[in-house]
Amino acid sequence: MYRLTQAGIVTLAEFLDRTLVRQPSGVDLQAWILEAEHNAEYQHGQAYVEVPARLHRLRRAEEFTIPAEGVETCQS
Repeated sequence: MYRLTQAGIVTLAEFLDRTLVRQPSGVDLQAWILEAEHNAEYQHGQAYVEVPARLHRLRRAEEFTIPAEGVETCQS
């Protein structure tokens, strides 16, 4: 299992703040964190999120990878 560290959460939050048009109702930072951690399970520890075009300020899809120091291995 993988989880984001505090540094990883800050990095993700900063990316989303400058990228998203707005936070859609019902979707918060915790949902993005869970997505990144879920993706890390399938990418050998590489945590990432994909912002769909409809939510992106520039109206394009963008994938963002959290730096390795923002992800840690944890016991289930």
